[in-house]
Amino acid sequence: MYESKLGTMSSIPRLAIKPEEVLWLNLDHRAGFLLAQIDGSVNFEDLFSLSGLPRLDTARIISQLLQEGVITA
Repeated sequence: MYESKLGTMSSIPRLAIKPEEVLWLNLDHRAGFLLAQIDGSVNFEDLFSLSGLPRLDTARIISQLLQEGVITA
């Protein structure tokens, strides 16, 4: 369900807010780590590989970041 919200796994997410606004988000360490990996060259499938988290947890976090408008796909 979460992965269907992301679109294609080859899509490259980008930060949708100013970098200084990230400090004001209430992110846990896992979401912060994933957000730090989004640099304009890493696609969703790469994020799943880099995360070191279960696929479900990674999909949930990325989906939440998309829903909250922190990132765009």
